[in-house]
Amino acid sequence: MKIWNCLIGMLIAGLAHNPAASEPAPDEIQFRMNPALTDIGVIKVDGERDGTYGKIATKTLEYGVYVRGDHPRVNDVVGQVLSLWLDGGEVVRSTMTSDWKKYTLTMPYRALPSSTPIRLCNDRLQATSGARRQEFLKQGEMFTHGEAYSIHALSIWFHDHPSSPPGSLDFEESIQVPVKIKCLALNRDRSQDAEPYRTSEPLPPLFWATALKIEPAKMVRDGTYMCPSELKLYGFVETGRKFQGKAIFMGPHYLSAITPLNFSYAGTRNVVATYPVKWKEIGGLTTTSDPKPKKQKLTFHFNISNNDGKLIKSVKKTMDVSCTKIEAEAPVGMTGSPPTDPLEP
Repeated sequence: MKIWNCLIGMLIAGLAHNPAASEPAPDEIQFRMNPALTDIGVIKVDGERDGTYGKIATKTLEYGVYVRGDHPRVNDVVGQVLSLWLDGGEVVRSTMTSDWKKYTLTMPYRALPSSTPIRLCNDRLQATSGARRQEFLKQGEMFTHGEAYSIHALSIWFHDHPSSPPGSLDFEESIQVPVKIKCLALNRDRSQDAEPYRTSEPLPPLFWATALKIEPAKMVRDGTYMCPSELKLYGFVETGRKFQGKAIFMGPHYLSAITPLNFSYAGTRNVVATYPVKWKEIGGLTTTSDPKPKKQKLTFHFNISNNDGKLIKSVKKTMDVSCTKIEAEAPVGMTGSPPTDPLEP
């Protein structure tokens, strides 16, 4: 494993590639950081005026990393995927290139493995006195803390040879990277501060989106009319974090089966049910000469509750369901506004 300072030395030594007399072994994954360390994350630490440090003022860390890789010694390559990520950060996917390519990676702030930024800033402040201490309080200080986090890479090469089953070659590599810690000036003019700092990330909303969509599923013919005899109910849930609960559809004299919802983390779920449309009970279907069955106005709810049965979210939709006269085998549908919910059945 090549740690970041060794790679910096390699970069300073020269970026030019000097091929040896014999073909070198391929290096499937290589990392490089900017030797000036201008593309590494910064943790800002704040505190009270004339006091001590006690707040993390950073929500997100951002790193820039250069990556390249050689083609592995395998024939009949049909595809390649490169995945890059910081500890606990979002995965960035691309394809490996033989030339250096810069990627930007982000991650939510997380504690350092060996110490805390708050303690490191307080230690530096307490080590000062007199004029030096006053300068620290007015100007603050920034320093680099080594081997704080890790950048990970996974390179997968897919191959398909006619004489053997399809397969893949997986290459993994990681490097440790430093972080900059900025001890903010405690005695600065705070009138320009945007907002109070958080010591942790705010929770995302429980539900990013919920929707209810209704479509005709089956039709019944009555003389020269076609009437919906069954509706399909589509519920959609997108959570922003962990959630356990239940989903149910409610309609006129109707309750669907309960669908358990179990999200270990943010995700989406489609819930489906069927609703039988009854026409005879309201005098719809008849054998007399060509009467049009009466239009029905139906209201449905898509309800989401927690495991204790407490209603958390409800989506309501009201629509008119009617029969359509058959004219030259014209298609049959429902009246009312088309659904606008972002939902695919």
